[in-house]
Amino acid sequence: MCVASEWSEFGECDAECDGFGQMTRNRECACPEGADEDDEECGCGELTECKSCQGKPCNCWGEWAPWSPCDGPCGAGTRKRVSENICDEGAEPKIEEEECEEILCTPGEWSEWTECDAEPGEYGQKFRERDCSCPPGGDELNPDCGCGDLKECLSCKGESLCEWSPWSEPKAPCTSTCGGGTQPRDRICNERPKSFEAPDSPRRTCDSVPEIEEGCPGAFTEQTPCSVDACPPKCEFGEWTCWSECSATCGGGKMSRDRPCNCPEGVPESECENNGQCEGEPIEEQDCNTDITCPPECEFGDDWAPWGPCTTTCGPGSRQREKECDCKSSDKCDGCEVPEGSNPDDFLETGDCPNAPCTCWGDWAPWSECPNGCGTDTRTRERPCICEDEDCNEEDNIEQEICPGDSCMWSCWSEWSECLGGVNSLEGPPCGESTKKRTRTCDCPPGVDEDECGCEGPSEEEAPCDLGSCEDLCYTQWSPWSPCGECGGLSTRERECKCDAEWCQFTTTEMNECPDFKCKPGTG
Repeated sequence: MCVASEWSEFGECDAECDGFGQMTRNRECACPEGADEDDEECGCGELTECKSCQGKPCNCWGEWAPWSPCDGPCGAGTRKRVSENICDEGAEPKIEEEECEEILCTPGEWSEWTECDAEPGEYGQKFRERDCSCPPGGDELNPDCGCGDLKECLSCKGESLCEWSPWSEPKAPCTSTCGGGTQPRDRICNERPKSFEAPDSPRRTCDSVPEIEEGCPGAFTEQTPCSVDACPPKCEFGEWTCWSECSATCGGGKMSRDRPCNCPEGVPESECENNGQCEGEPIEEQDCNTDITCPPECEFGDDWAPWGPCTTTCGPGSRQREKECDCKSSDKCDGCEVPEGSNPDDFLETGDCPNAPCTCWGDWAPWSECPNGCGTDTRTRERPCICEDEDCNEEDNIEQEICPGDSCMWSCWSEWSECLGGVNSLEGPPCGESTKKRTRTCDCPPGVDEDECGCEGPSEEEAPCDLGSCEDLCYTQWSPWSPCGECGGLSTRERECKCDAEWCQFTTTEMNECPDFKCKPGTG
């Protein structure tokens, strides 16, 4: 016979929340060998059992309890509320907290001051009051969130003899020429009383006593309206146009834009403010393309320019050439510059000049030796022709000279002689142009005859000299002055210088006015 085990616990209800369903439990069957657990007589019977069930509530949390009071002053701080779990009695309740807003009472507007309760010339008080509006939970007496003083008082004095003078004329121009402005004016308080302290009074019920009013009530100055007439229509700028093209594509340029000045439709410009002119600038400029570097107007090419002139016209010399300078715009090309970081030798080349020799003769060979000494002894030297034969004169390839050492030499020149002769040298003193002389001698070595001495050049030399003007020699003796005319006659006189010598034939006459003189009475 089969034996059934104990039933298991019922499983979870398969119903949705707040609905109905089933839940099941199971047991096992143990049978001896050969027995059948499904046999009605010896089997175990039902191994699964079901029963109806209701699903759990869709929300296991109950309603929130009311909020607790706020734990801070003036309704501030935090407050709490709880919700119980209705699905699980042993579960902890859910707690929610939030900040409390401070409950502040709002004071109302102050009332007007009451009339001073003092008799004329005595001190008293005047009062004003206000209401306090507090929301639920507010405390108007709380110094932190209440309304504060609800009543104020001022010490006051009875009727005063102070009176305001009439308002003065405006003290400054109007702040605007139209559309409404203001200008200040003032007034004076006649018999302004001195400040005083209010005496203690049993009638004072205020906790705080403000400062005592004194003098005339009101302000000493005020702003009064002026220029209330409407302003004429105003012209205003319209929208800016688009920026113009930049004046330069590189290296920095300018671009501009403008805006129209629009006046109200139908209103002549003459009737508008500022004669129809808008305030501000109608044209605006700004820099452009400043960050774009212009390519060079001129730059070196690959080809070499022709060679420049040689430093010499013959013989060794040098010349230079540089790379061709390609200019994109002839009016902007001032020559090429070596690019930064480049080697200048890559753009400038120096070479030898293909000059012909300065002479077709080569260098002179050393002088030959002198056989003896001076006089007829000579020495020679030769030079080769380095050009074609027809370019050299064969007579110029040999040079000859008197041997040095004991050679013949000129002495130093003597001093110049006095001027010799001149005009009239025989009959009168010398004058006019003449000549002077100096000499030198040829010094020969011992044993060499002077005729054979080889000094080259003249032994005598002449130079022009001047003995003075011959005419000046004549003008040394003047004749006496001629007599002047009688009163009323000639007023000039003359004299002459005459030289009749053969060497000096001149006559010179000189005229001069007679000295001043007066005619005697009865003459002339």
